[in-house]
Amino acid sequence: MRAAFARELRVYEELHELIREWSPSVYGHFAGEDWDILILEDLGPKSVPPWTARITRSIVQSFAGFHATNRGVALPDWLKRPSEWLNDPGLLWNWTNDRSSRIERAVVAGNLAAQAAEWFARNGPLLRSVASRLLTAPTPAQLLHTDARSDNLR
Repeated sequence: MRAAFARELRVYEELHELIREWSPSVYGHFAGEDWDILILEDLGPKSVPPWTARITRSIVQSFAGFHATNRGVALPDWLKRPSEWLNDPGLLWNWTNDRSSRIERAVVAGNLAAQAAEWFARNGPLLRSVASRLLTAPTPAQLLHTDARSDNLR
């Protein structure tokens, strides 16, 4: 967790100019004893779920804007390249075909966990195929928003 915290703080500090339109403001950070604290802007209540066509369109357009704005921007060497993270077994598209494991990982879906697990079973191969294209994508590298969760969208 400490390593993840350090990476997130570094992203906010060093990539601020590239991400500020799509990220909360950072009000400060400090460490004390066993605690690392990052104080971020409160962006209000979550907007999804429920997903609507309008919200989905807005989020997709926002991602497109993020990626278009950052196309061709020189990226620091410390940012992981796709070859360093695409084969992480924790990624959604790398979930096993074992049904019980998918349900266990889809527990965040609450009483719809079984449906979520089946969705990943159906769509995992397509997600894996699309993701694998990043391994052979031409340079320069593109800054990607790799933390797209429904609780992390504006």
